[in-house]
Amino acid sequence: MTNRLTLVNSFIFATVLSACGTVQDRQYTDNDFLERPPTLASSLVSSDEAKPAVSEEAPKKADKGLGADVSINNQSPLQLSVKRSFDITWHDLELILKQKEIEIKDREHDKGQYYVTFDADDYQSEDSGFLDKSTSFFKNDYKPVVYILTVEQDGSDSRISAAVANEAEQTNHGLQSDKDSNLTDGPDKLLLSLYKSLRDDLVED
Repeated sequence: MTNRLTLVNSFIFATVLSACGTVQDRQYTDNDFLERPPTLASSLVSSDEAKPAVSEEAPKKADKGLGADVSINNQSPLQLSVKRSFDITWHDLELILKQKEIEIKDREHDKGQYYVTFDADDYQSEDSGFLDKSTSFFKNDYKPVVYILTVEQDGSDSRISAAVANEAEQTNHGLQSDKDSNLTDGPDKLLLSLYKSLRDDLVED
């Protein structure tokens, strides 16, 4: 009887252990009802896609000078042509006159005219050598006189011309006209000087 009771207890104990094992295994193996995290789209991109697009920028304009936007007609009388409107050309001309320290005696915007004092001895051609430049300081072929620079609208462009002010205008601006001075090419020298400076040296504000 004792043996039978022991056998029954052993059977019951084994059955309980088996049942517990089955429940435990089921907890770890049956995961169909577990909550799963949402599926996220991959945030990884290829190295080529990660690189920012490189845009081809237009070449930057030179820091100084108008470059090809200013030209000279090389005819008589000389004139400068500027690919700018009247008001911008008027403004740029004033800037370059100040940069070159050419004195502005007066101005009439409505007429597009600057009255300036210029000594044609100060002009140096582009092909002047060192000796020419050094000896130019001792030249006295000209005298400072008043010139009139005129800006005119020419279609979408503008043109600049120069002329010697008449005797009355010279006197009005504190200078006396010297009829014996060689002033025939003075306006051309002024325009050539302004042309080089506008082309290469102008710093626009």
